[in-house]
Amino acid sequence: ATRARSPARIGSSICARTADFVIGMPGRIMSKAAGGLVLAILLCHAAAAVAAITVSAVAASTFVKSAVNSITLTSYNSSGSGSNRVLLVTVTVTNDGAAGARVLNTVTFGGTGLTEKTDARTSSADDARIWVWYLLAPTSQTADIVATFDGNVTTGISIGAIVFAGVDQTTSFGTAVTTSDQPGPISGSITAPNITVPAAGDEVIYDSLASESATALTAGADQTLQWDEISAAPDNVVGASSTQPSTADDVMSWTATGSTHTSLCGFVLKPAAADTPE
Repeated sequence: ATRARSPARIGSSICARTADFVIGMPGRIMSKAAGGLVLAILLCHAAAAVAAITVSAVAASTFVKSAVNSITLTSYNSSGSGSNRVLLVTVTVTNDGAAGARVLNTVTFGGTGLTEKTDARTSSADDARIWVWYLLAPTSQTADIVATFDGNVTTGISIGAIVFAGVDQTTSFGTAVTTSDQPGPISGSITAPNITVPAAGDEVIYDSLASESATALTAGADQTLQWDEISAAPDNVVGASSTQPSTADDVMSWTATGSTHTSLCGFVLKPAAADTPE
């Protein structure tokens, strides 16, 4: 069930009260009430002056189902509208073949290196592993995204990419939340592990999922699926990402059909300050 979200937002405590002092203006003195109202309006405007986070370059994804040490998302077009952009790349592995010790060494876009934001894995260590990497202010270009491991994975890899605009370039993300589930072999559908990612104001939640052997995925009702990859059996290579506005319930959930192991991670994108008109 969807939980109601508090209407409180950044600056609401300021906007809810009126300052109790006099504002001087050329040739007149305003009343305390009037002066406080003007101040409250100005403060509310300043508090709300953030950019909307939007999808700047649409998502693209692919998978490879073999024992390899890298995957390439060929000719990803990062061009799109908006400023203050960030490229997010999610990489998932079904079985890493190294008891959880396999390292994702690099992720590059057109030769430029990305930075790791977070990762998650199941309690079995090598199953359904997931990484999210990012690049601030990506160049608008069509180029390959390449993820390279320190050795071959056992089963396969998926990769997905998306560019957002309106993201703060200094404090871009909130703290990552991760979880995993290892229910054992399953027939039919299960509810994959959920995570709660606190979001406020104009923040947007981004989450990613890795699963072993799922044949279908359904994102939660408040989420927007950005990309998903599901290969053919056996040992399906499965990866996906979605977004959700802060006005929803902060819970990121998925339903997986036939999944044996699942990992999930998520964090908020923080909005940049909006251009203030003179």
